[in-house]
Amino acid sequence: MTGPLLLVAVVLVLLTAAWFSWTAGRLDRLHLRCEGAAAALDAALAARRALALEAAAQPTTDPASAVLLADAATDSGHTYQVESNLSAVLRAVRPEPPRPEPWDELVAVGERVQVARRIHNDLVATTLALRERRRVRWFRLAGHAPAPEMVAFDDAVTAPADGS
Repeated sequence: MTGPLLLVAVVLVLLTAAWFSWTAGRLDRLHLRCEGAAAALDAALAARRALALEAAAQPTTDPASAVLLADAATDSGHTYQVESNLSAVLRAVRPEPPRPEPWDELVAVGERVQVARRIHNDLVATTLALRERRRVRWFRLAGHAPAPEMVAFDDAVTAPADGS
């Protein structure tokens, strides 16, 4: 009688260990994807700042707009409040069509920034949901990896349609 019970116990231990291993691996992959998404977001933000500086240097940009753009694009520190300020300046000084070439590129890069932020936040939400599971917390399957954080800033390319 102890033979079948021992076999069942061994099988349960092996299945539990396999589940723990699979969950820890999944969590590790999610953390790596979050880091990659954060790097992609940072690259898109850097490209947006570079294009904003290029747009500020264009002779077709009026001087006041050029100063605002250059100041917002070169603001010290890399915080998401700085990025929100750049978004607001870009919407405020955006010329009407037909726009010079850098502006069309700025709109395209602004859309890439929005997509990169959404992808990053979706991955972070999935990772945090898995990290919050009771079994993951109890058995510390996340290891010592810091929890990823959501990114929140104003990245709208154009003003809202209702004018508010």
